[in-house]
Amino acid sequence: MVVVNGMGQSSATASKQGILDAIVDQHVAVVSEIAKKYAARNWHFPGYVYIDATAGCGDNVEVGVMGSPRIFHTKIQASGLPYRCHLIDREPVNTQALQKIFSNDPCVQIYCGDHRTVLRDILQTLDERPFGILYFDPNGVPDFGLIEEVCKKQAFEKVDVLIRFSATAVKRVRGAFGRRSVKESLESIGKTNWLIGVGAHGDPWQSTFAFGLNHSISEYTRTGLYSIGSVRGESILRQINYTAKERESRLPGQTNLYEFSRRVSV
Repeated sequence: MVVVNGMGQSSATASKQGILDAIVDQHVAVVSEIAKKYAARNWHFPGYVYIDATAGCGDNVEVGVMGSPRIFHTKIQASGLPYRCHLIDREPVNTQALQKIFSNDPCVQIYCGDHRTVLRDILQTLDERPFGILYFDPNGVPDFGLIEEVCKKQAFEKVDVLIRFSATAVKRVRGAFGRRSVKESLESIGKTNWLIGVGAHGDPWQSTFAFGLNHSISEYTRTGLYSIGSVRGESILRQINYTAKERESRLPGQTNLYEFSRRVSV
């Protein structure tokens, strides 16, 4: 994997961005239908918010595909939904590139800084409870504690959280530093429904998408995301939560993973 200005880019990037494109496309379509229902009842629609905690520069130049900010911007503009877009990156060279791309769109705000600080500042600006996506795609292990904190704020009640991470990296820090497992980390966030999927077969880093929602939604099977309560979803959770040695040894509790999916879906 090549790291360009803090952004990891590899042969898997194109596949990852294709999955992200499909997720955003379906999510925006779902919210568009909700907006129509609001309009039919003469209710005020609070808009759509997209927050990218690790936005990068907007392009994956090494592999020739759009970055997450461009993917979202293309989808949301085509939808006609009112929106706000908050893009965060700690590298000045990346935020400068984002400024050039989105300088003509007053609905896009760009922040140079640590997303752990900036996210809390953005929370203070959300005077309504919009629909939307909060997206994390760090190079290392996600700050699940931060994600848990912001997702439990009332302003984020209707904002779904999408996390891309290396399950292998999470398992390594769990073993070395006694941190929470993938299962425990997702459970702590408190979303009522989870969709999960892993990258290419044989990927040693087990690149994983976890999509936490507060409403029911069809499985994203065309992208390889499955409900955590399904047979396939439970199998994926087992794979990303335990090392191969742990799975082989059938440690106590493995067979109870489905209890997690039942508990978070009530």
